[in-house]
Amino acid sequence: MRLEYNKYASCALKKAQKDACTCHQKYTGTEHILLGLLAGEDTLAGKVLSDNGLTYEAYLNTILAESAVLGQAGGLPHVGYSPKADQVLTYAQQIASDMEETRIGTEHLLLALIRESDCIGTRLMKSMGINIKKVFIDLLDATGMDRRD
Repeated sequence: MRLEYNKYASCALKKAQKDACTCHQKYTGTEHILLGLLAGEDTLAGKVLSDNGLTYEAYLNTILAESAVLGQAGGLPHVGYSPKADQVLTYAQQIASDMEETRIGTEHLLLALIRESDCIGTRLMKSMGINIKKVFIDLLDATGMDRRD
């Protein structure tokens, strides 16, 4: 059974798509999903990221600098999620289901992003000096999950 996103995760994904367009990218990537999570400072994922020193503004500037290096999509139409972002969304579904949740939340999206360590989103966090393992542990603690699961 396919789970739906809760209102916070839905808002984060909508913000991710808007930010991808703002960054002149033709796709919504893992970096944009993380940006969407950062925009929700009152969400579980947003709070954990903020507590670990990651802010929306700093991360956006890092993405914009990276976009300048990689090139921009210019006037090309937005085509949806990148393959890595699709993997993250699929894994978030699995995590929520494994946790016996009825909806996918921001915490599931962030756990899935962290699991997909070979993506632009986590690579940029690491380049900014964010300790991904600490974010993971803090998120597990915040959700009440046992770290040994």
